Amino acid sequence: MLLMVMLYLWGLLIMVPDTPVGRAVHRCLVEASARVLLRVQRAHVMLGIIVATVLLAGWMLEADEIRMVLMAAPDIMGLAPWIEMGTLADLVGVLVGASVLGRMRGMRQWVRARLGRGQRRQRRARGRRDDEPGPVASLAWA
Repeated sequence: MLLMVMLYLWGLLIMVPDTPVGRAVHRCLVEASARVLLRVQRAHVMLGIIVATVLLAGWMLEADEIRMVLMAAPDIMGLAPWIEMGTLADLVGVLVGASVLGRMRGMRQWVRARLGRGQRRQRRARGRRDDEPGPVASLAWA
């Protein structure tokens, strides 16, 4: 039934796009969907992938453990407000510090390049002038 309705509306979009009915169907089906899809962010996609993976694993494996975890999800979300704000602030501080430390090497290279100290000197390869081996270092144990 729903498939027939969607095919009918799609046919309206193709056959009569310039009529008031065609414009109304276009607004409802195309423009409204585009507005909703514009609000989708990367986090929504990642969350959808994670949820789909868990649901697919629960369906394919038919494991009772996964079903138990899925049944406990609302309770876990209810416990989320119990986390202290100080803990969250510490976590954000650690993440910011880690990201800054991860970028420090790149910053040093950028500063050296801007100051002209980033160029390395080429070393000349020195060859031995004689064919005799040099002194051999050895360790004597007393």
